[in-house]
Amino acid sequence: MLSRPRFFLRSASIAALALCAATAASAHTGISGREAAVDPSAPPHAPAPFADGETDTDDPTADDSTQDGPTSLLASIRLPAPTEADLLRLSEDAYAAGIRGDLEGATGDGDLTVVPGTEDAPREAGTTYQVRVEVEDGLPVDGETFADYALSVLNDERGWGHDGSVAFARTDSEDADFAVTLASPETSIDLCTPLDVGGIYSCGRNGRAVLNSDRFAAAIEPFLEAGGDVPQYREYLVNHEVGHLIGHAHVDCQDPGEPAPVMVQQSIDLQGCTPNGWPVDG
Repeated sequence: MLSRPRFFLRSASIAALALCAATAASAHTGISGREAAVDPSAPPHAPAPFADGETDTDDPTADDSTQDGPTSLLASIRLPAPTEADLLRLSEDAYAAGIRGDLEGATGDGDLTVVPGTEDAPREAGTTYQVRVEVEDGLPVDGETFADYALSVLNDERGWGHDGSVAFARTDSEDADFAVTLASPETSIDLCTPLDVGGIYSCGRNGRAVLNSDRFAAAIEPFLEAGGDVPQYREYLVNHEVGHLIGHAHVDCQDPGEPAPVMVQQSIDLQGCTPNGWPVDG
C-alpha cells in the first residue's frame, strides 16, 4: 500500500550529483529518444516559462479522464547519431526537470514524499489552483527542481492560463486542489486505478496528475516518431494530465499537419497532427 506522503528532504550533496552525472556521461540518445546524462559542468537550462498520458486507452469505452497508448520499438530503424550540441541540450533539459540519474527503468519504494514549500501564483486569474508536488522515494530526482519545473510549465504563457482564466500556486498542504506526482511505472498503476495504465502511461485522476517516470525520462515512440522530442513530451505530459484535473476531456486532431490540441492522446496516436505540449498552440 502507498504510505501517506512525507516531506521531501534533499539529501544529495553537490559532490554526489556531480559523481552521478560523471558516471552516466557515456549515455547517448537512441531510438527511444532517451536523454544523455547531465554534464555537471554545464549550467542548467531552464525550460520555457510555462505534458501525457492516459489509460490503456485506445478503447473508446475507457474512462476519459486519462492516459495514452501502445509503444512499438522499431529496432530496424537506424537514426543518425546525435550531435554534441543535441546531447548538451537534452542534458540541460533533463537537469532542469529535476532528473539526477538514470530515471528510465528506475524503481521507487512506493512511498510518496511531498516537496516542501509554497509559492504564490505569478499573476491574478479567474481561478487559482493550489498544487502539491510529490515524488516517489527512490527515484533519482531532485524534488525541489522538479517542483519548480512543473509549476513553470503550468504557469507558462502558452499554458492553460494564457487567457487569464487560471493560474497555479504551489503548496505543501494536504488541502491542495490536486497534486502533480512523479511515480514509477509500478506505483503509477496503483495511483491510476481503476484506469488500466499498464505501467506504460500516465493519468489525471483521483486528485493527482500522475506522471509515469519512464515516460517523463524518455517520452514514448508515437510522439517521437511524429517528430517530437523528449523535452517537448515532458511539457505535454504535465499539461495534458493537469488538463484532466481542471475539467478538460480528450479531443481529436481536427487539422492534420497542424499542432495537435494538447488533449489529443499524443502518447497513442497524433491522428495526423504534429506533436505539441501547449494548450495555446493546439
